[in-house]
Amino acid sequence: MSEIVTPVPIGIITGPCQTSDRHGVDYLKSLSTMRVTNPGGIQVCAIAGERLCTIKSRTDLNPADAARSGMGVDFPIWEAFSKQVINMIRNNGALLQKPVMQGALWAKEIQDSTGGMPIAFEAMDWMHAMLMMDHILPGTAIPWSPSVKTSGHEMETLSEVVGEHGSVLGIKGPKFYPELLPRRIEDGPTSMENTWTGLGMYALGATCIPKTIMLIERGRDVPNKGDWRNMPDHNSARMAKQMLQKKIEDAGLAGEVLVTMAYDPSHTNGPKRVSCIVEDAIDAARQMDITGKEPLYNMLLIESKDKAAPPPLSDAGQHITGEQVQDIADGIAQFRPIRGYK
Repeated sequence: MSEIVTPVPIGIITGPCQTSDRHGVDYLKSLSTMRVTNPGGIQVCAIAGERLCTIKSRTDLNPADAARSGMGVDFPIWEAFSKQVINMIRNNGALLQKPVMQGALWAKEIQDSTGGMPIAFEAMDWMHAMLMMDHILPGTAIPWSPSVKTSGHEMETLSEVVGEHGSVLGIKGPKFYPELLPRRIEDGPTSMENTWTGLGMYALGATCIPKTIMLIERGRDVPNKGDWRNMPDHNSARMAKQMLQKKIEDAGLAGEVLVTMAYDPSHTNGPKRVSCIVEDAIDAARQMDITGKEPLYNMLLIESKDKAAPPPLSDAGQHITGEQVQDIADGIAQFRPIRGYK
C-alpha cells in the first residue's frame, strides 16, 4: 500500500461513448459488480455512476441524412420533440404527449437491476434532460453540458430541470483555448476559464438550483497538443474550480452549492494515446487543487466498453475495457479511497 495522498474519495463514472444496443446496456448492468479494496481493507463498489449516452453532440450535422446516422438512437425523438415545442409556442397550440426515449427506458432498467446506480449522460438541452430524468430516480442523474455549448441562457434552462430533479449538473470546459499549453497559474485566467465559470454562474440563475456543479476538464484543442486528442491543463482546472467557488461566495450562496471537478482522460488522450489512459487517470487522482491541501479531481469520466462487444458508434478508438477500468480503481485505491455508488 502506497502512502495515502488524501482521505477524500474519488468516484469513477464509466460506460460507452454512445449506447445503441443491448451490448452496451448489459455491459453497464455488469459494472455494478466491480469491486475494489480501499485503504484500510474496506471493499466497495468500484463505480460511482454509469455513462449512458443515446444522443451525441457531434461537431456538425448532415441535413440530407434523414436517419441522422451516428447521432444516437434518441436523436430523432429529441429533434422531433424540439420542433414540436417550437411550433406549439409559435402557434399558441397544445403540446402533444411527451415521447419516451430509449435511453430513458434503458436507464430505468439499469437502475432497477443495480439498485439505483447513478446515470450520467450528455444533455443536449433542458428538453432532452427532462425526457431522460422523467425515468431516472430523483437525485441520481448526472447530466452534463457538452463542450460545444457555451450559451449562458441554455445553461440556466438546463439547470432549472436538473435542480428540480435534485441531481448534479456537469459542465464540460470549452474545447478551444486562446494560448498554447501548458500554462502557469501565475499567468491568471483567460477567456476560456471566464466562460467556463460564467456558465456555472448562469446555472445558479435557475429557480431551483442544483446542489452540486461538477466542472469537467476534457482538455483543449491547441496547436502544440502532439498526440493528445485534447491537451489537458490541470492548472486551468485548478483556476476554474477556485474561481467558481469564489464567485459563488461573492453571490452569497456559499454552503448552498458544492463545486466539484471531474477529469475526462478519454477525450484528453484520444485514440493515439489510448494505451496511456489507465496511467493518466491514476495520475489525475493524485493532482491537488490550487491550495495544495485538497484533491483537484473528485470524479473521473471514462469511456469504456465490453471487450467482446462491437465497437461503439462514436469515439471507438479511445475506449478502454472494463478490465482496464478495474486497473484504474485498483491503482488509485493504493493511495486514495474510491467512492462507489453504494
